[in-house]
Amino acid sequence: MDNINAYIKYFLFIPAILFAQNGENNLSFDYDSIKSKSTHTEQNIFSLFDYQPTEDIKLIYDSDFGETTSRIEITEEGYLDINDNDDFCYIQKMKYDDDGIYLLKADQEIDLFLFISKEMETEYPSPPLQLPKNLFVGQEWVWEGYKVENDDSIKVRTVAEVIGEEEITVPAGTFDALRIQFDNETSEGEHSIINQWIVHNVGRVKMHIVIDGGGFIGTILSLLGYDEIEFNLKEIKRIEVADNN
Repeated sequence: MDNINAYIKYFLFIPAILFAQNGENNLSFDYDSIKSKSTHTEQNIFSLFDYQPTEDIKLIYDSDFGETTSRIEITEEGYLDINDNDDFCYIQKMKYDDDGIYLLKADQEIDLFLFISKEMETEYPSPPLQLPKNLFVGQEWVWEGYKVENDDSIKVRTVAEVIGEEEITVPAGTFDALRIQFDNETSEGEHSIINQWIVHNVGRVKMHIVIDGGGFIGTILSLLGYDEIEFNLKEIKRIEVADNN
């Protein structure tokens, strides 16, 4: 059972919207529409960059898969998002741009069995916009595209929505958070709904995943009783950042 659980982690510890497409972006909103709406109602516009973790902190989570840590390393074009525990390591290469954050590449390594490890590199035909720069409550956008893993192309459709501002309590404390929901479907018959709560200058403090679709992952998770999975922030640690100058 422990071996199967480790194998499942390989598929699950993937942040909500990491999907690319062939061709141009199909983002279903634009900033002109935001401006036009603001003439009728007051809209609080949230800058995504204010909700990213800083380089001098490490986030530690309690989860159904044990204690997990998350931290970032600044690069010339953006940053590395590094997530790991005793059984896996998942690294995303991100890029800052004027209109948001783009995913360039994802590398992951997972211990499948006692003496076997598996590594996978995920490429994106066109770097996807993971989240737009400006967010507001009620905002929706859609991604339709492909991710390529070991030469296999998997089609993905994701519908995302900014649900609202919420006060959220986790082991690390009580925070004013922005909740974002992602509804994901793949060409392999898998379906998941992922909610993330992000906090100013901290990043993600909670993630709740519901697996209610078919496919290999959905079937195995259902058999193991992992239809719902949570990551809850339990500690924020300050770390020393090396001076490269």
